[in-house]
Amino acid sequence: MRFSRDFDSLLTDVVDEVFERFFGKSSGAVYYHLTLRYRIKRRDIPSDLNGFSDGLRGIFKEGGLTIERAIVKEVYLRVGVSRDFTRREKFSTQIQRARKHYIDERWRRQQQGQ
Repeated sequence: MRFSRDFDSLLTDVVDEVFERFFGKSSGAVYYHLTLRYRIKRRDIPSDLNGFSDGLRGIFKEGGLTIERAIVKEVYLRVGVSRDFTRREKFSTQIQRARKHYIDERWRRQQQGQ
């Protein structure tokens, strides 16, 4: 489905930007370790959110949570999801919520002819 692929692209772009913000030119090394140690390639992130989360936490320990929060915050901002930052939910649950909102909104707009 086109909307799902669009969301996947948005998510990987956000991950790239967050990695760049946190690690600068070393962000490529993060992808390298995710691939080498956890078999998570950049293109696999949208379809393996739990593996991606495990990889971040495996590499960065508690810092992985900070990276996840930055990703979720930016994704929610881009797709227009309001977020209660006091709720503690799994990374994958939060991203799936954003995906559903994004797809539902795009579908609704398409049906309205926008």
